Amino acid sequence: MTANEQFCANPIQFLIDNTLINYQPESHIYGKLVEPNFQKKAKGINMNQHQDGDGKIRYDLANIGNRKYVLRRLVPAAVSNAQGVAVPAWPADYIEGNYFPYLPGGVANLQDMGQITVNTLELPVFTFTGAMNGCAFVVTDTVPRQNNHYVCYHYQSPESNPLYGPNGAGRFPGTMRCYVHASDYLPAAWQRRFTHNALPATFIFMWRNPRTGELRIISETVAVRPDNSVPNYHSKLVQSWRVQSNAEVGAAIRPYTNVNHQVHVRP
Repeated sequence: MTANEQFCANPIQFLIDNTLINYQPESHIYGKLVEPNFQKKAKGINMNQHQDGDGKIRYDLANIGNRKYVLRRLVPAAVSNAQGVAVPAWPADYIEGNYFPYLPGGVANLQDMGQITVNTLELPVFTFTGAMNGCAFVVTDTVPRQNNHYVCYHYQSPESNPLYGPNGAGRFPGTMRCYVHASDYLPAAWQRRFTHNALPATFIFMWRNPRTGELRIISETVAVRPDNSVPNYHSKLVQSWRVQSNAEVGAAIRPYTNVNHQVHVRP
């Protein structure tokens, strides 16, 4: 199976077995760059090796247009371009996905958040958003409510923009089906241990399992630190949260969903 096929078949296992980094401009899918000086930019992560310290192969996810994405394996800098990423011919197969952006700035109303309405009875099964290191991934019902239709929000920096947070005065109009906060995908104990002098970055998305119909928010958080002035991965955390279906008769409302899958790849 190709990397794209493996990701489509089981994205959780793919992220456990491999590392998928953020290497796209904000207008495409991702938005954080870690340079040797740790300044944030808006293109990706500059790498010069093709494997993690634990031997996990690195990929980036590239947008080739029309909701199509492909995984590219990173190669050593000696055979790559100046940014450390090879640009081979696009694979024949691809990953189909929706996308909604991160919007910079404050949150005075819901329109200030990146968002998208998704019909989970239709393709694609992936809904991607920009990289996170402090934002929240929120899933609610549509208004009016329709079974299997949801609104996904990229809620930027709830700590700085608390209006729609747990203690804020604002309310999402639809019933909450999942709320993944920064403290969920970046748990405090893991952060204290693995992000000293490092910058965490999280790839996060919603996936509908085509076999079971189950919806999950899946995240891969990496801690990036400098090794000889070149960023390298120190540790990786892969997690997922179940999105409560609005098609379940009598389902209890669970505004804040606990993690039910967690793999720390490099203890």
